[in-house]
Amino acid sequence: MILISKSEKDLLRSVRTGALGSVLLSVAACGPSDSDFAEFDTFRSPDQKHRVVVETAPKNSMAFASEVIRLYLVGQDTNERYLLTTTTLANDGSGLIDENIQAEWVDSRTVRLCLSGAEQEDEAIVIDVETRLFSVESATCAD
Repeated sequence: MILISKSEKDLLRSVRTGALGSVLLSVAACGPSDSDFAEFDTFRSPDQKHRVVVETAPKNSMAFASEVIRLYLVGQDTNERYLLTTTTLANDGSGLIDENIQAEWVDSRTVRLCLSGAEQEDEAIVIDVETRLFSVESATCAD
């Protein structure tokens, strides 16, 4: 029988706890890779000169994880994409549907994307496609 002192037991417990915490943190911190993203939808401006492309991917492999959202701007007659922003959408682990990401073109250069998830307040991303500037604001998304 091997006798272990209280301080050695405390040290072993700390090492185990630290190792478990490191494993959990590394799993939670792992974000999606580029290959995990899939196109969710494309929203064309009324004059057909601009497109906003939305891609989504699970934030990580854990159940009920948020979705990572990428917003790209694409000009007319080109496939070159400009990454505008990346955000997350918490929808209680459910797959995203059209009601979660809605677009309304205010005019030919301004689009309002409304993000609505089960576990977060609705928010709108208002994008000026000419200047590539955007703002984020609280919103109420229509169902």
